Amino acid sequence: MIDSPVQVDGARVAVLGLGRSGSAAARLLSRRGASVYASDVASCDRTVAATEALIAEGIEASAAGHDRELLADCDWIVVSPGIPPDAEILNTPPVCDRPIFSEIEVASWFARAPVAAVTGTNGKTTTTALLGAVAQTGGVSVSVAGNIGRAFSTAVLEDPDVEWYVLEVSSFQLARIETFRPRVAVVLNLTADHLDTYPDVDAYARDKARITLNQGRDDHLCLNAEDEALSGFGSDRPVTRHWFHRYQSVDRGAWVDDGWITLAGEAYSGPIIKTAALKIPGQHNVQNAGFVWRCGAPSREGGDHRRGHLRQRLKSDQCRVRHGCAESVRSTADRYPRRPP
Repeated sequence: MIDSPVQVDGARVAVLGLGRSGSAAARLLSRRGASVYASDVASCDRTVAATEALIAEGIEASAAGHDRELLADCDWIVVSPGIPPDAEILNTPPVCDRPIFSEIEVASWFARAPVAAVTGTNGKTTTTALLGAVAQTGGVSVSVAGNIGRAFSTAVLEDPDVEWYVLEVSSFQLARIETFRPRVAVVLNLTADHLDTYPDVDAYARDKARITLNQGRDDHLCLNAEDEALSGFGSDRPVTRHWFHRYQSVDRGAWVDDGWITLAGEAYSGPIIKTAALKIPGQHNVQNAGFVWRCGAPSREGGDHRRGHLRQRLKSDQCRVRHGCAESVRSTADRYPRRPP
């Protein structure tokens, strides 16, 4: 756990949005001593059910819209990822006059294990799932969450003793972070998206780049060397940057050399797996497999064992990855132990 930038215990907190993330954040904050008001503007069956479930747990909730009088009484705000950064509710009083945080930011205050976070325009979900699977195969207890369909707050509540959290994170979630710090961050690609929300691609890219905002010297950033839009990500941070390219060698990271996914400039450097051995067809999956190797599926075992774990997953008939990232080079699980309760 880290020191939160705002008072939680005894605070009056509004949670906007009653999807999985909003409901989970409301529960987490309530159990950490906050007085929570949770609301949504969509009174569909799902939000009505979510409202009733929260009320049954003693949490004030409504699916009849955001009550501005109640919001005015709140000390700070949590916004669900389904609410875009340009939403009117976030940019008008009383909400805009208060600190606003995303659900992943709030959950990170109570997480006792380090985070590996995956973002990008395409392929986040399958990459996150594969990264978690490779870590588990390597003997590390992980909880996979985030935009993948299970809220980070839920993972923090239900899996407090894991060694790593592996998260899929979106630009909307990253837009409202303040202290969120992934010890391993992965950016898969960047193409025009959410332009109904963002004024231009540069604004969208700035929110994606916030994944590096709090990274430091002991942290790692894995980037797609084939995507020029990512070249500046993390360049202003003391983070160690790693790259993957299918067609050209890289100074640090992974590339394809004579049909082999190969590591360069790492603690272990050399061939890892033949691209022909992958059970995930397509050139994009060659790229993904290289990412998955490099990014950091944590394992305590030696390099040979970790290479075996990745080969097992990538050659499995059940493995269907689109974009991925995972290193098995260093003992990251031991370098980033869980925080004490």
